[in-house]
Amino acid sequence: MLKNESMFWQWDKEIPPIVCQAIINRGLQLEIVDAEVGNNLEYDEGKIDHSVRNSQVGFFNADTDAWLFYLLWGYMLKANINAKWNFDIDSQQPPQFTTYEKDFFYDFHEDGTFHEDGMRKLSITIILSDPTQYNGGEFIFENGEDEIFKNQGTVIVFPSFIRHKVNSVTKGIRYSLVNWFTGPAFK
Repeated sequence: MLKNESMFWQWDKEIPPIVCQAIINRGLQLEIVDAEVGNNLEYDEGKIDHSVRNSQVGFFNADTDAWLFYLLWGYMLKANINAKWNFDIDSQQPPQFTTYEKDFFYDFHEDGTFHEDGMRKLSITIILSDPTQYNGGEFIFENGEDEIFKNQGTVIVFPSFIRHKVNSVTKGIRYSLVNWFTGPAFK
């Protein structure tokens, strides 16, 4: 579904609950750490700043979770073509499993930064949690749209320079899967 003149591409409730739960189960086996901000070439290393981002993350590995890399790559390709962005993508970063507990959030930010493997051009978010299991935690874009993403299994692909956030979770735990796709700098 195309929204807001190609600002993002969305598949609502696309990933079945049983697959969402399988991703959660696998994600909970990962090494989970406090999430960093500013982890790009502008800084020597990322830093933890709970005034901007309060969540925990783990990263999937291509050797043990190849199916997940392929799944995400497929959605990125479809969105890149169907939204007519046609960005030059040549690499995929490790998918991030994110946990938002009570009072966890991520303020408005962009994903589009330079990394060792190129510039982040497209971002993907999949909401893994059943929305009846948590309150708050809505994924929203800064553009003022009324669209709020909370349905389990919803896949959202968008250019990495679009500002977005996750509202504070007020009850329960919200799990999501995030991935970035890189390529040469825009010309």
